[in-house]
Order: sequence, then C-alpha cells, then structure tokens
Amino acid sequence: MNCVEALYIWFQLIDGEKRPVAGQAAQMQSQTSGHGGQSQSQGQAVAIFTDAELESALLLAVVSPNVPGLARQQQHLVRIAGQLHERFSVDNWRALNRMVQPAARPGERPSQSEVMTILDDAASALMTLAGFALDGMTRDLGWRFMSIGRRLERLQFQSLVLQRALAMNENGNLEWLLELSDSIITYRARYRAQPEWLPVLDLLLRDGTNPRSILFQMDGILGALRKIAQTHGACGVELLEPLRAKVLALEPDANLNYANAHLSDLLNRIQVASAALSEQISVQFFSYTDGQQRSPRSSVLCFLTVRLARFARGIGWCMRRGIGIRAR
Repeated sequence: MNCVEALYIWFQLIDGEKRPVAGQAAQMQSQTSGHGGQSQSQGQAVAIFTDAELESALLLAVVSPNVPGLARQQQHLVRIAGQLHERFSVDNWRALNRMVQPAARPGERPSQSEVMTILDDAASALMTLAGFALDGMTRDLGWRFMSIGRRLERLQFQSLVLQRALAMNENGNLEWLLELSDSIITYRARYRAQPEWLPVLDLLLRDGTNPRSILFQMDGILGALRKIAQTHGACGVELLEPLRAKVLALEPDANLNYANAHLSDLLNRIQVASAALSEQISVQFFSYTDGQQRSPRSSVLCFLTVRLARFARGIGWCMRRGIGIRAR
C-alpha cells in the first residue's frame, strides 16, 4: 500500500537533520491523505494533525479492520485465498495462516512494541508468499496481470509523490523523496553527495534501470500489454506510449528542476492516463461477460500480497522512528 509508505516517512522526519522545513510537512500530509483518488486541487487547505493523533491513527491502521490498513487488507487476502483453496500448497497456507493470527486483544489498543511484533511477523509471512509467487507462478495471463497491476500502482503513486515534491519548499530535504521511492541507496552509491533536484528527478523519472522510476514502470506495463495484445487484442498501449516518449524527451537542464510547470503537468497526465488504463483493463478483462467471469483471481491474490508486504514494511519503518511532525 503506497499511501502507507508515505506514512512511513512521517516517523522518520524526527529530531534533527530530517525534520521538514516550513511547508514540507503540509506537502507530505497532503500527499498521504490524497493518495487513492484524484490529486487534491492546488490551494486546498491541508489539515495538520498532532503527533498523538498521527500515532493513534497509525496504530489503528495496523490492527483494526474498520479502517484502511493492514488488518483490512489481510481480510481481503484471506477472502480471495479461500476462493483459490485448491491452488494453494501446504506451505502457502502455513504462511498465510501465520500472518492472519489475531493481531491484538479485542478492544485494547496495542503498544508500540506489540505493533512492531505484528509487523515483523506479517512482513516475514508476506515475503514468503511473494517468494512463492515469484518462483512458482506460471508466467501466463494471470502473471502478466499481476505485473501490470503492481506497476500501475507504483506509477500512479510515484507520479503523485513527485508532483507533491515539486510543490514543496525549494530548499526542502529531498531524502524523504528518495526513501519513499526506495532509491536512497542507489542515489548515495552514484553521487555520494546530498540530494539535489536534477539528479534526484533524473533517477526517479528517466532511469530505466531503477525499478521505482516512472520510465521503468511504463516500460514494464507496455511490454506486458503488447504480449497480451497478441492474443486478446489492443488493451491500452496507446494511453501510455505517447507519454513515455515525452518522458524520454525531457531536457535535464530545462525540465528537471524545482517547480517546473511542464514537468508537473506531464506527471499529472501520467497519473490520469494510468488510472484510465487501469479502468480499461478492469472493464476488458475483469468483468462479467456472457454470464462468465473472466477475472483470474490468482493474479488478484498475488497483487494483494505485494501490497500487504509494502504496507508492513512501511508501517514498520514508521514505528521504529517515532513521530516528529510538530502540530501547528
């Protein structure tokens, strides 16, 4: 779950060098609350929460199925897995059952240490399930849909995150952006310097070798769509292909800089196009037609597994660093 990876960063902005400058906290909070729908309009007021409110919301997101978070996603995973019982090995079921054990005592708010134990166990189980999918899943239509879904989610999220970053304070610390994009180690290995706008944007936008970059997601999606089109007809390549060309055409000195209007507009178009592509694929392949359901549920299960793994990893990072955003 990408919005939780944003929450992930909230706890890192604490006590010292990674505390956001004025305006950056509001941008981060706006990004967190805005994911999952259309981006918020510019100028819209952003609510600022206290540390206690943020901590309470994070703890609840881990253990309560009544709010978006780990427990709710686990419920969805178990429900879909139950419909695919015959396709699961004993090892798959063992990992799944270990993950969905009761997270906390009903009616009690868990402590931070209890939450960390829950997340550590969930992360281990989810990595196991993801490994089963990676090593044992047939590379058929279901596999391609799983790959497309994962990349579409990352593409939409990364586009939104970069838009928020471009709108923050020019002198804001960019480490949160690299860590949220899981690219901080790559950046440090290449540049061995403090993050700057041009190299950061180049790494997260146009680097085809970075598995979190915009270009990498586009290439993966388009490649899978072309293979599907060979047997099932056109399925949305035309929505992303022109935008991929525009990403490659970006001029580093002219476009990869703070508050660049052309870049912000392109990122918004990518976000909108990826949402439209997701909808087109859903209608074309995951709908009821002639009384038969065409949805490969196994790919949905694998996709949920990937999202849960990222959720657990993100919340775990949050909780290990405490809350450091000052309320206004």
